[in-house]
Amino acid sequence: MRHFHCRFDATLVTTTLVTHLVAALHLRAYKRSVSAPLLGRLLLLAAATGRSLSALAQRCDAAPSDEAVRLALHYNLPPTGLALLDHLLDVLHQFVPPPFRRRRPVPAALDLHLRPYYGAVDTPGTCGGKRQAGTNRFWGYGTLVLLHRGLRLNVGLCPVDRRQSLVVVVRTLVEQAQARGLRLRWLLLDRGFYDAQVIRYLQQQQLPFALPMIRRGDADRGTGTQRFFRRGGRAGWSSYTWTARPWQVDPATGAKRRQRGFTVRVRVCVCPRPTGRPWVFVAWGLTWEPGLLAQRYRRRFGIETSYRQLGECLAQTTSKEARVRLLLVGLALLLRQYWAWAHYVVLAQVLGNGHRRLRPGLWRLADLGQWLLLQLSDQLRYRLETEAPTPIIPRV
Repeated sequence: MRHFHCRFDATLVTTTLVTHLVAALHLRAYKRSVSAPLLGRLLLLAAATGRSLSALAQRCDAAPSDEAVRLALHYNLPPTGLALLDHLLDVLHQFVPPPFRRRRPVPAALDLHLRPYYGAVDTPGTCGGKRQAGTNRFWGYGTLVLLHRGLRLNVGLCPVDRRQSLVVVVRTLVEQAQARGLRLRWLLLDRGFYDAQVIRYLQQQQLPFALPMIRRGDADRGTGTQRFFRRGGRAGWSSYTWTARPWQVDPATGAKRRQRGFTVRVRVCVCPRPTGRPWVFVAWGLTWEPGLLAQRYRRRFGIETSYRQLGECLAQTTSKEARVRLLLVGLALLLRQYWAWAHYVVLAQVLGNGHRRLRPGLWRLADLGQWLLLQLSDQLRYRLETEAPTPIIPRV
């Protein structure tokens, strides 16, 4: 008897991604030159190759001029960033496996992702940060990721504006997940979210969380949080209370003023290391042993790999339009989300107890990019030649 073998191939993957992208973003034909599927293919090819739409339009015989493609892209952008964000979240959640919606609450992690920007300092939508890659201006994005054994699923995305407070970013990401039927068990936050307003909001929402503590105060006198970072300190939990008076930015004028002070009470977990200073975490609603907390927080480090993969699927642009930037980041997250979904639903080995054993070596993210490159290059008739003013005489 002949066994049936399911074929998971490049044609199926490309067709699925183009169809979902066109439907989720509500892409429409621009005049007669740029159809919706054509624009979807160009966007996917730009993400797979890490190039810009304009550069690809100049090399593809099946595409019109680069100016026509640029106008088609802006023609299909929703009028507001919120509407575009809603479309991107819809397509991301289409590739969240059903068990994550039906089972008990899922652990999650919050993180900030910064893309370097080298333009004008006052460009709307950009934010400041620690200098890296030759600049201290960035396009910032907050993300919410579900944590599973060997799997990271992006279920939240939020632009970070320089006039926005971090608590607005956290509230937006949490509400995005809850609005789509996901229940969060606990949150692991990046050090960048160490803020009294964020902690107060999570406590009000009854969401257990943990994040690294930041050293503050005088080291010699041991004031502030310095006492928790002393070498050879005792491992365990202790209480910590501080009063904060955060700055508030007026959206109209940009002026800063102090808010009314409030008190935050948390627990501090000290996890000593054999060498160097201990790991110190701020937590609430968690009763884990110090070693277990450090072990589980290591799961959040896998997000850094996810961001590296995001960079592998990110198309290039010089546009100052925040919606264009958001679309390209969302498209990169879509490719990685589909890759993770396929590993869980299609490629995983189903065990007798119903659990799934992931096989990451079976299909790499680079394979997805290569499949899209080969398929879309053929469909768009990517030109493999260029005009040269000097004749080439082959040497014998």
